[in-house]
Amino acid sequence: MEMGFRWDRLRDSGEYLCPVCGFPGCFSRDAFGDTGGLVGSGRCPCCGYEPGLVDDECEALGYATLRECLIDFRNEWLKRRHWPEDGQMLWRGDVSLRPPGWSPERQLERLFALAPEMRGAAG
Repeated sequence: MEMGFRWDRLRDSGEYLCPVCGFPGCFSRDAFGDTGGLVGSGRCPCCGYEPGLVDDECEALGYATLRECLIDFRNEWLKRRHWPEDGQMLWRGDVSLRPPGWSPERQLERLFALAPEMRGAAG
């Protein structure tokens, strides 16, 4: 499957950002295959994106590019974004890993500043 974006743009201050939500540090250079696509390397604790698994599903669903699929994955994450108890955007992993003062809006702004093509119809 064609990427539709450049993985090397998803790096800030030495950390790779999740291509869905922009969470820093959950992927390393080893997470990227020879063609630039993410390969299985864990799961983003913020949005739940899991390289390899989600990517295979994208291909099976007929997406032309991984970028299009990731934008749709982000849109689904954003649809379920509010926690009933605090009105915050949804943190999909272990809540103990959620950074103090976490701002998903700032996180997405940083992702879009580095890789504007990832904004798509989602932001």
